[in-house]
Amino acid sequence: MEHISSKANYKPDAGTQYGDLFSYTKVDGGYGVTGFHGRNKETIIFSNRYEALPVKQIMKESFAEESDIQRIIVTEGIEAIGDYAFKDCWKLTQAIFPNTLKEIGQSAFERCYNLDIPTLPSQLGWIGMYAFTDTGLKKIVIPSTVYWIGEGAFSNCKQLKDVVISLNLTSIADKMFQGCDSLSVVKLPETIQSIGSEAFEGCSALKSIVIPASVRTIGENAFSNVAPEFQILCQRGSDAEEYAAANGIRVAFSNDSVYEQYAKPDPILEKLFGKEPATAPVRSAIVPEQHEPTETRSLLKKKIEELEKLLANQSVQDYSGALKIIATCRLPLNMHLLYGNLIERIAVLEKTAEKYKNEYQVDLAQFYDYYFPEVIHITTTFLGYIDDRVGKAIVDSAEKEVMAAGETLLLAINEKINEIYKFASIEIKAKAKALDAIMNQEGYVDSTYKIN
Repeated sequence: MEHISSKANYKPDAGTQYGDLFSYTKVDGGYGVTGFHGRNKETIIFSNRYEALPVKQIMKESFAEESDIQRIIVTEGIEAIGDYAFKDCWKLTQAIFPNTLKEIGQSAFERCYNLDIPTLPSQLGWIGMYAFTDTGLKKIVIPSTVYWIGEGAFSNCKQLKDVVISLNLTSIADKMFQGCDSLSVVKLPETIQSIGSEAFEGCSALKSIVIPASVRTIGENAFSNVAPEFQILCQRGSDAEEYAAANGIRVAFSNDSVYEQYAKPDPILEKLFGKEPATAPVRSAIVPEQHEPTETRSLLKKKIEELEKLLANQSVQDYSGALKIIATCRLPLNMHLLYGNLIERIAVLEKTAEKYKNEYQVDLAQFYDYYFPEVIHITTTFLGYIDDRVGKAIVDSAEKEVMAAGETLLLAINEKINEIYKFASIEIKAKAKALDAIMNQEGYVDSTYKIN
């Protein structure tokens, strides 16, 4: 592949744009990033354009062992992160992904010990082998777009406690959660057909798992070295029962009280989103003592009242608090993902604007006042419909309104972030031009390096 620039031939003063601090290689349809040569590597903000063409990928091994990187922001348009791209970036704590991201390669973030990613992008389809092994993940929601996850993808994530797995996934790969000794909650969809060898080996906090009837094969040592009281909750006559008997694992069936308590369908979710097929009564894999029960009407009503109170105050802090309250409510997965993205992007916006408080303080306040009340009000209405147990058609209509309003807000936040970045680049260019003029005056700058 033809490399546009490299560490060997890069001239620190040659570029006029932030993106020129990167090195690139040609790929189909555009360019891939191969490195970054700026002096400050704590935060890397990837450019999505180079020479009027899109930047499509972060290439293989491009940032591996870069010990200075603490934060990365991958901009919209980038579709893939290559194998080993950020491996051994042990100081990396945060990675913000665009919704355009479709692939995360093998060992892409392996041994990024401090990295936590609460949500993954909504269009992600592929997660490579050992992509997040030995990272600081605490809770992960794998979106329904994900169709393949490689061996050991989340192994040895010592802080990982809760996992929600893609509805399109058909298998739990070998060693997928091996050594996740804090893992206590796993939600298996009805699409799962196989559980690989050593998939949950060493998950010492895992005391129980519901295995759907759809699972036909379970690999060797899939549940070895789990909690001593570990048991499988399953249907009588299922392959899971046979596996449990062959491996000396305790089992509970659908007519047992323990199973009924933790695996029966949720009546409110059933009312809103339809009954599950009779052939698939097992809902999810849940650890008994940490099962999050369906919200009582009184609890939901209390949350609605809190939201309405915050909405009345209309301050930046209250808006952020309102979103966090909403995120704790029992909602459809797509709404949880939306609000997770909103909370994340607001944090990015606040951090981005922090340096320019004088210029953006009033502007941001007006921005929040314009967008947030509508989104929170619509969501409060949706929650009220759940509390009042209205018909499914009304709830579905309200859900669509919430998603539309939330997505509009998300786009607006991203535009505001880009606006501040643009302002920052203008400021930097102005300072650079002033310095350029002074140095030219003194005869220090060759025309090759003039700032345009």
